[in-house]
Amino acid sequence: MKHLPPLALLLLASCASYEAQPLISQDLLAATQKRQVPPLDEKVLIFREAARYASMHAPELRRAQAEYEAAAKLAGIKTPWPNPELELAPSISRGSGTEHLDRIGAFGSLMFTIPLNGRLGLQDEVNAANAEALRIKAVAIQRRVALELRRLWREHALARQTATLKRELAESAEEALITERRANEKGIGSRLDSGIKAIEAGELRRAAATAEIAAAETAGELALLTGLPLAVLDRATPPSPPPADLPKRDQWPSLIAANNPELATLRAEYEVAERQLRLEVALQYPDLRIGTSVDGMAGEHKTDFGLSLGIDLPLFDRNQQGVAIAEANRNRLRLNYETRLGELLSEAEAQARCLRAARAALEAGRQSLPQAKTNQEDARENREAGVIDVMRQLEVERGSRQARLAVLADERELLSRQNRLQAILGLALMEDR
Repeated sequence: MKHLPPLALLLLASCASYEAQPLISQDLLAATQKRQVPPLDEKVLIFREAARYASMHAPELRRAQAEYEAAAKLAGIKTPWPNPELELAPSISRGSGTEHLDRIGAFGSLMFTIPLNGRLGLQDEVNAANAEALRIKAVAIQRRVALELRRLWREHALARQTATLKRELAESAEEALITERRANEKGIGSRLDSGIKAIEAGELRRAAATAEIAAAETAGELALLTGLPLAVLDRATPPSPPPADLPKRDQWPSLIAANNPELATLRAEYEVAERQLRLEVALQYPDLRIGTSVDGMAGEHKTDFGLSLGIDLPLFDRNQQGVAIAEANRNRLRLNYETRLGELLSEAEAQARCLRAARAALEAGRQSLPQAKTNQEDARENREAGVIDVMRQLEVERGSRQARLAVLADERELLSRQNRLQAILGLALMEDR
């Protein structure tokens, strides 16, 4: 027994130690600013570079990666056996009769717990399944970030084009207002017409400012998604969205089940729930406890040894609550998966119909653009020939810009529908450049 205290001290010395790592905002801010300078050499930011940078620095993806690494570290450590219990205590023996002796001895016991229900291995399986679920979640987030990047990449360009056109419309209205007021000074026109054009110019200035806000918000969403600074995103010049190649309708259920990020995450969570239920069922059965004891008295030449076996009798607590919760959670995830799969199929059908209508609207709008351009050229020639005045020319130019704005709105609608369908199917339906 004299070797037991040094052994206990040796075991305590092998425990992990604590190392402080304070959270210093200034250091983290400096590291963040340094990381936000991407190694981009080209003057124009292309989609491939933005996607590559987002795959490493997207904030949401980095958080998911950190969660997976923490779970993987836990899964890499086997669930340890229960620690043995060591007891040391003095014992006192009192004599009686003619030999009245008081003796002091020592008592020691060592108890081991042996799991009989396989819960250690099942706990390892739960930890491994949880790590795998978080890995799949990180992959799903990576795919969702890529699809979201495709949407914001073009919306950013469309928003900037819209803001430019609306600014040009406001400038055209200002020119018309100046011309109208000069005509009023010469006795041509009326003050009412000037007042109407002043209100129109004010509304167009407000619309231009609103478009600038929308463009800034889109750029901010893109910066938050990718981790790129706004100064770099100003170099992005994505083209108009190409038409999406839709797979056949009978392929949609299998494509959604295989590629949709949300369903992939639900499947991984369901696997964790399965393993957790197996663990909770195993916990119904108790562990076996084996112990040994040593008792000796000073002055005596004998030592008493003891051996004990113990086990809990599962008469009342058979982990009923743990099993019920785990089983209910598994049923909940199964129902969520089934219902979500049906919802995604319905959403895909709706988005496909909207996509066809958006294509028709965009095609009709684009067909009017050549005529709008011709009208601008004719108005300029007629103005130079003196057939029409400058007010009429400005009105024609505003009409042409309004037609271009309508096409941009149709492109945004088409882009929105294509990206929603992409997100549902979990596939890229159009090539990015």
